[in-house]
Amino acid sequence: MTLSTCDFYFAFGPEPGSFVLDTPRTVRHSKAPYRIEKALREVKKVYWAVWNEKGHASFSLCTSRGVSEWISDGLDSDNPELAAILQYWLRRLNPEEVSLTLGPGDAYVMCLPTKNKVFYNGLNKNLATSLCGIDNVQHVALGIGGDFVIVSDGRVESKALDNYPELRRILAERSYCKVLYITLNPWRPEQYFVVLSDGTVYFKVDYSVDAAIRPVLQDVLGTIDFDSVSDGDSLYSKASLASSTNKAREMQWQEHNEIREIPPMYDDMRQREGRGRRWGRRAVRVAQAAAATGVVIAATATGVPIGIEEDCIVMVKMISL
Repeated sequence: MTLSTCDFYFAFGPEPGSFVLDTPRTVRHSKAPYRIEKALREVKKVYWAVWNEKGHASFSLCTSRGVSEWISDGLDSDNPELAAILQYWLRRLNPEEVSLTLGPGDAYVMCLPTKNKVFYNGLNKNLATSLCGIDNVQHVALGIGGDFVIVSDGRVESKALDNYPELRRILAERSYCKVLYITLNPWRPEQYFVVLSDGTVYFKVDYSVDAAIRPVLQDVLGTIDFDSVSDGDSLYSKASLASSTNKAREMQWQEHNEIREIPPMYDDMRQREGRGRRWGRRAVRVAQAAAATGVVIAATATGVPIGIEEDCIVMVKMISL
């Protein structure tokens, strides 16, 4: 599985233990407003599902019948300006082209990356200034105390994140990795959920939330290595997602315990016609054997050949006779 920006959606609710998690296979939620819980019973994809301290909600999703729906439950009265903006743009754009985040109080950020537009309210000056200077903002995570993270094409810009120190360290040490998805808990400090392009997800959530989302991640992404540290009422976790694509990348850079060896492929076959013909016959036999086992082998003269069929990964190593 290749992770993309649309594979995961996670949102914290204002009540401790409340959340919505959407993955390619299933949706999990807890303590969401009734209309959200009712809508999530038969859903194919969640584009967003957010609610405030009053229980007033806004959510956009694709139902199991393939119909896109947008429902505003009470937010019209809290923020009629936001409701009008949503109504206008959702008539003109696909739901996946819209990102909506609620923050403390009446704060919100709505991003339209394909239109290079951002609508917001109730933000501090630092965030408002940053939003004006960045093109194609894909998503904004709002936290408490004015903390924020802006995501644009995997790049991030954030405030000091004083209320999320572990996340600040993760973002500083992520090296070449892009941020595929990130959200902060805008009602409780230090809690977050972030997915990186190297196939690692970090999250710090309540114990009840951790217990609910672990089996979901395990089911969707296969074998997962969890590292967890308790911190009072919260649990900090790092999950290394072992998808076939990530394993294949790792195997290109390091030796693997299960290596199948085949004869070399010469760059200039015309200079080695005899050996070339023998190589050709042997390559056919290898391919036929691989086909019998359902493994697809892709061989190149310069790169490291790798065969992948669903979860089966094979490294073919070139050797010299």
